Amino acid sequence: MSPAALAVEPFPVCAMLCGPCTPSAEQAMSLQCSLVGWHAGTTQLHVDLERMVADFVGQEDAITFGMGFATNSIIIPALVGKECLVLSDSLNHASIVTGVRGSGAKVKVIWH
Repeated sequence: MSPAALAVEPFPVCAMLCGPCTPSAEQAMSLQCSLVGWHAGTTQLHVDLERMVADFVGQEDAITFGMGFATNSIIIPALVGKECLVLSDSLNHASIVTGVRGSGAKVKVIWH
């Protein structure tokens, strides 16, 4: 096969559609790549996870979030405001510090 032909179609179409990895890839895609529903849509896995967390902590419901700078820096200001006091660990990640600062809440840093 010439290099030009390889550039157009490097793998036979059947290998891409029905190779030995296809079932595993299809299963992984059905699970999605997002921990939280608002990234890619809520699945039954999200619902089950939140139900298990709520049951575990003895509450009516729970919300789960994937960890990440954006999650902490955006969600914290939505949960607390200027009328709140946040007790913040001195070793908190920068994303938590950014979120708390963005909330306008009063902050008491706990050193240890």
